[in-house]
Amino acid sequence: PRRKAGQVSRDSDVPVVLSREKIAELFSLPVAEAAGRLGISATALKSACRKLGINKWPYKRASPSVRGRKSKPSEAGSEEKEEKGEYGEEDVW
Repeated sequence: PRRKAGQVSRDSDVPVVLSREKIAELFSLPVAEAAGRLGISATALKSACRKLGINKWPYKRASPSVRGRKSKPSEAGSEEKEEKGEYGEEDVW
């Protein structure tokens, strides 16, 4: 990898050895956090994953319903909407 200006060598000379099993332990984390725990960049982790046959990071964020979605809006005005046509005007036949 290219060095940044003024950088003599990598921060750590110890190579990072990744296996499919080691990466699988981190699937519950976002890719950036998983890379940080491994001491590598997110790009390096994605590249290693592709080489190991993992094409897409499987982490999923919690859906809005799980995170505490607000209740449904009241349906008080729904009757009025039904009387009007597609463009907000009354249907004339």
